[in-house]
Amino acid sequence: MASPPGDIPGLLRELESDASDRHLTSQDRVKYLETLKVLGRCQPTSSLLFAREGIKTLCIHAFRVNSNQPKAELEALRCLANSLLLAPQTRAMIVEEGFARVPAEKLVEDISYDKELCLSRMIFFGTYEPSYPLKEIVTEYDLDGRVEKLLRRHAARYPLSPDLSGPPQEMVLVETLKLVFNVSHFMQQKDLFSSSLPHIIKMLLLHPIESYPPTSPISALSSLVNALLTIIDTTSSSNLLFPTSEPTKISRRLVALLDRALGEGYNTIKDTLDASLAPLLQLLRKLLPYAPKPVITALQTDLLPSDEDRTKPLGTGTTLSARLLRLSTTPTSERARESAGDLLFSLSSSDPAQFIRNVGYGFASGYLVNKKLPVPPEALADAGDEKKPVNPITGQMRESEPVVPDPFAGMSDEEKEREAERLFVLFERLRKTGVVDVKNPVQQAVEEGRFEELDDEGKPMRR
Repeated sequence: MASPPGDIPGLLRELESDASDRHLTSQDRVKYLETLKVLGRCQPTSSLLFAREGIKTLCIHAFRVNSNQPKAELEALRCLANSLLLAPQTRAMIVEEGFARVPAEKLVEDISYDKELCLSRMIFFGTYEPSYPLKEIVTEYDLDGRVEKLLRRHAARYPLSPDLSGPPQEMVLVETLKLVFNVSHFMQQKDLFSSSLPHIIKMLLLHPIESYPPTSPISALSSLVNALLTIIDTTSSSNLLFPTSEPTKISRRLVALLDRALGEGYNTIKDTLDASLAPLLQLLRKLLPYAPKPVITALQTDLLPSDEDRTKPLGTGTTLSARLLRLSTTPTSERARESAGDLLFSLSSSDPAQFIRNVGYGFASGYLVNKKLPVPPEALADAGDEKKPVNPITGQMRESEPVVPDPFAGMSDEEKEREAERLFVLFERLRKTGVVDVKNPVQQAVEEGRFEELDDEGKPMRR
């Protein structure tokens, strides 16, 4: 076996010549492409590889001259996929050289996992290129049908087991699901990939979440969740999401994933929250418009505060609803925070008053202000029933609140008057901010005769 050149220009010259005269042996060809793949990872020395001639040479070896030499073909595909990742400008070159449609054409049912990974990744990266012929690829090559066959194969072998002869099946599955997400997102075509929905749902239900660390169980499921999230936007197959025999099956699975992901010590890093928790919360919210009544009721029971939660100020316990409330005010991630708030608001029938009754004004206020939604004055009155009134601010039952000593105990009448004046001024300042629009409680107490103004001798003043 001849030693390959140790530089990218030399390798490209040999491979460009070999594309026409085939002077390399099959073993040498594979070795040259493997060496090029390794050297191509070092971007400072890869400018020639990422130029038009380099990409053209790789395309010829990946798609034309090595169809009967799978090892050489695969190494060329790997070089090409790496180029699209490391140098985004190469994506337009593939279009201009006329190779943009070929990955979809080669994405066949009996393809190896190695090739599926490379081809799916190439189509995925191509969707970011404005000149990429996405619509033609979807229609002319039945990308929907091809992907459905690949996902059916993955679902048939689920849960996944590592294959030591190639890339982990889970890694391959993730690339194909990322393709589904991007193509669905950019195409917005009715029922696109809806035929893949049963396979995605099957894998979501079968995924062994118990085998993942409690702090990051969703990371391995993110691609399944994201694919399902984008398909829901265009599908009319709601019967698959809520089977008649067990309509809450999928929603309860998603709640179980959320419960585990929000376990004690869950990862609060912004990128982790954005990549894992935010899509899951968005998916739960997007199910609501399609969901039958039993599903909505089950989600409200699982995710909104219960009577047990209300024995303490909301958000202070360890239940899923308490953890979800705390996530809705997290400063770490705006996306996860808004997704949690959107879900809780939707579970409250998108009604600000009901939202405040469900989660307490303390948690609801920030969301309502950010969304520029008015606070109904009646929402700040005690909630609950007559027997079990609820503090509208904390969401705690009044009967469970600790007994607070009278703050005016031991004060002289003069001190009480000064304190009342201070509270009056503070409340007026708060009211002028627009956050609340209710009558000053001190003024209301005076008008109702519950507070009397005293003269200099400490006697009630006549009005």
